[in-house]
Amino acid sequence: MKLLTMTLAGFFVLTCSVVKADVSTTPVVPSAIPVAFDKVYTPKGFDDNDNVQVVGEGHFQHTCYRHAQTTAAVDHANKIIHLSPVAYLYPGLCLQLTLPFDRTIDVGILEQGDWKITQLDNQVIGQIHINHSRHPDQPDDYLYAPVSQAFFHSENGQNEIYLTGNMVSSCMSLQDVRVDVQADVIVVQPIAQMTAGANCVEGQFHFEKTIKLNLMRSGRYLLHVRSMNGNATNTLVDVF
Repeated sequence: MKLLTMTLAGFFVLTCSVVKADVSTTPVVPSAIPVAFDKVYTPKGFDDNDNVQVVGEGHFQHTCYRHAQTTAAVDHANKIIHLSPVAYLYPGLCLQLTLPFDRTIDVGILEQGDWKITQLDNQVIGQIHINHSRHPDQPDDYLYAPVSQAFFHSENGQNEIYLTGNMVSSCMSLQDVRVDVQADVIVVQPIAQMTAGANCVEGQFHFEKTIKLNLMRSGRYLLHVRSMNGNATNTLVDVF
């Protein structure tokens, strides 16, 4: 009985040693490879004093890809924005499933006019028009509400947008929400107002708003919601 116990104990130690030896401690470094967007969404309405944002959408061939970063090289002389999306490719077991990916790219401030958007070997995948600002000394034409989240719901031809966030003053309120449905972009401008008063208090004051939309063409859209901090909320949505 004593011999059997010692044998089992030895087997347990040996088994644990083998399992431990099989665990690799060498880090796996993925390869960074260039990829391409299938489409670029370009909201209308940016001025020449705005931080311009565009959204690229593409598809990975299998599950071993992960988006890394996308750089934007701006050729101001020729009004060209060149995008260079990069992905990490891992060497593990991959499922042959097509996976969509998207990325919001901060382009920066651009001059007034029409700009081409290219990728890879100067392939043109889009264009964007930049307006001249009516108020060049201000960051935006309106005081935008600080939207933190934006949701879109589409069912049986009924479409609505739900906005939520926190005002930063007790005297701030949501005055109006303007919606511009473009070819493949829904631009939302949540306009806030300040009510003058001696009792204004700074803090976090929750707000929410639901906006019902008119009948829209079915398809894929970018929901682009402006916000007070200058960083728009961008979400790709489907209209049924």
